[in-house]
Amino acid sequence: MNSSLLSEAELRAIFAAMSDLVLTLDHQGRYLNVITNQPKLLYKPVDEILGKTLHEVFPQPLADYILETIQTVLQTQGTILLEYCLEIEEKNIWFSANLSPLSDHSVVAVIRDIGEHKQVEETLQKTNLALAEAQKLAHLGSWSYDLVTQQIYWSEEAFSIHGLSSDQPVPSYEELLQIFTHPDDREIIRHRIEKAINTGEKFDQEIRIFHPDGSLHYILIKCQGIINQQGQVIELFGTFLEITERKQIEETLRQLLKRERVITEITQRIRQSLNLKEILNTTVIEIRKLLQTDRVLIYQFESPQDATVIVQSVGAEWISLWGNKIPSTYLTQEQCVIPFSQGCLHNISDVYTINCKPEYLQWFEQYQVRACLGVPIIKGEILWGFLMVHHCACPRQWAYWELDLLEQIAAQVSIAIHQSQLYEQTQAQAQWERGLRRVIQAISQSLDLTTIFSTATFEIGQLLGVDRVSIAQYLPDQNHWCVVASTTQNPEIPNIVEMIIPDNNNLILAELKKQKVIRISNFKQDVIRPLNQDLAEKNPGALLIVPLLVGFSIWGSLSLYRHHQTWIWQDTEVELACTLVEQLQVAIQQSQLYQQLQVANQRLQGLVMMDGLTQVANRRRFDEYLLQEWKRATREQQPLALILCDVDYFKQYNDTYGHLAGDECLIKVAQALDETVRRPGDLVARYGGEEFAIILPQTSATGAVQVADLIIQTLESLKIPHRTSLISSNLTVSMGIASLIPSLDSSFQVVIEVTDQALYQAKREGRNRYIVHNGE
Repeated sequence: MNSSLLSEAELRAIFAAMSDLVLTLDHQGRYLNVITNQPKLLYKPVDEILGKTLHEVFPQPLADYILETIQTVLQTQGTILLEYCLEIEEKNIWFSANLSPLSDHSVVAVIRDIGEHKQVEETLQKTNLALAEAQKLAHLGSWSYDLVTQQIYWSEEAFSIHGLSSDQPVPSYEELLQIFTHPDDREIIRHRIEKAINTGEKFDQEIRIFHPDGSLHYILIKCQGIINQQGQVIELFGTFLEITERKQIEETLRQLLKRERVITEITQRIRQSLNLKEILNTTVIEIRKLLQTDRVLIYQFESPQDATVIVQSVGAEWISLWGNKIPSTYLTQEQCVIPFSQGCLHNISDVYTINCKPEYLQWFEQYQVRACLGVPIIKGEILWGFLMVHHCACPRQWAYWELDLLEQIAAQVSIAIHQSQLYEQTQAQAQWERGLRRVIQAISQSLDLTTIFSTATFEIGQLLGVDRVSIAQYLPDQNHWCVVASTTQNPEIPNIVEMIIPDNNNLILAELKKQKVIRISNFKQDVIRPLNQDLAEKNPGALLIVPLLVGFSIWGSLSLYRHHQTWIWQDTEVELACTLVEQLQVAIQQSQLYQQLQVANQRLQGLVMMDGLTQVANRRRFDEYLLQEWKRATREQQPLALILCDVDYFKQYNDTYGHLAGDECLIKVAQALDETVRRPGDLVARYGGEEFAIILPQTSATGAVQVADLIIQTLESLKIPHRTSLISSNLTVSMGIASLIPSLDSSFQVVIEVTDQALYQAKREGRNRYIVHNGE
């Protein structure tokens, strides 16, 4: 049997081609899943059995029998084949069910209609030719063993099942055991055969066999004895059934479940723990167990050219790579050497079949790598490291699902890294805040950048005792820097807010854009670098400039200035300034995110309160707005009018023109209502189905009637055809109108009720009209 597991696509293709019914059931006999392209194999339709128990589907004796077998399978963790008969469409149909454990609490059942097999067995001695043809179709071979003559007979398909041609001699009993049968299955089949010889007991037994080409296959042997008048067993006969494909499917299902279990466990650990080392250790251990491989590693990049193994799971017989450096280049499946830091996928089935440089092959040999499979671990947009699997014992053709598994787990590891680093940053930030609490709290009190910058520059100046603190923003599209905030402690120092600093030929700014911290002890006397003369004359003194990044791009800078003095900037000051810049970066990002969130919330609020089809207000918005205006009208003792509008004979419209046309009709009606109601305080809403509502604050019944007349005129101008209407050839509406001045103890439901009564009366009186509530 091909040792590589089937891909999901291949599995789906096999299911589509199979005539079997595949079920998964839990320990209580409840149907969990049904896979078949032969609905006739089902005793009841799929939707009537999913989630039901066997006793809700089958007659009780059969349900008891199957449930007992399921429990035996779960207890023994073995495979059991059972047969049963059902009356379907007044016919007795036989089925075989192969039950195998999927987990401690569920089994997979592969069910096949064996009616033809039964007929073949019953007519075995009558029509050998028909049997042979049927066997070829069903991959079912027949056999017999004459205990008197010691002659063994095989049908043509029996030879095929064992990988032989029919012109070869039939293997002897011992040859079958010693040459064809898997060593682990020899004793069980010998025991079953000997018992059948002694007692005539029939049996079904699954075993593994080897074909002459060395491939492994699964077969199901059925055996029954013929007993003479003296009570002696004189002959055994039965069938061979090729079940390799079914076993592959069962194994693939188990692997899929294992894969999901591993991903689920890793995901749960990530959610439950912030201990990155524990998460990574669990990850490599579980992957090595699932893939049954020799070594699983996680590399972390310390630089684009330097990566270190930080965690591994490795078999005892293989070299440990923990703590080792890996090459700065690696091999791709396309057999070319590229920088490892580019984060490409790596899929090598055999290092000796790729064309690589001797030094790379030497590295593989040194660490016993014969095949490898790896995926990058990406944190944000940066390559953080690699998740790598090494197979050392022999070459290995990696399956698609294995690569897919690693990619999914790498994504979860990336989340864990992100969460862990966020946690570490939070802890570090908490320590920094104890020393810089006043500054950080001041920065954190607002999401407005102007306020943040003004407060930050003042507090930083107080904290560090410098004469001026300024923040400049880099505007690359305008090719200059602009000072957006500046605070001075000395009135003699000029205010430089909104000062423009050209970007061209400015070597300081060029270094700053390379993310370098600029330390100038005396601006006028700095001879290390050419300086902007105008800038030097305006800033006689010491200057510390720290680049301010947002994301990976230069946003601007934080400048600390000491006026008219030479000052050697200490490392502690630089570290403190860098820490403050980090806080400013966070504040900028938070402000930007807040602004984006505000925009998104406004958009979301609009979507939540809008009907998706008609793009007018929905029922939720209607209820909210009506309550709001009702309270306002109660306070001000002003009239509040409501119109309920219902499209006449809309069901007939849908039936005649179709639901898509019905949707278009509702859209047109909503647009017409929205165009008619023009005051800012008025609201058109879809009340439900084909019914609309119009809220008219500070509107009397007379005003509401005027709006209703305009609605009728607008709809008449549209001339929407409605040939099945009982009152007009075009679309019409019925309306109920009410206008009330709320009392202090009344509810807004009152106006809805009376308006609805008026609408009902309009429909009862013939539709295509409006009725005004009489005010009682």
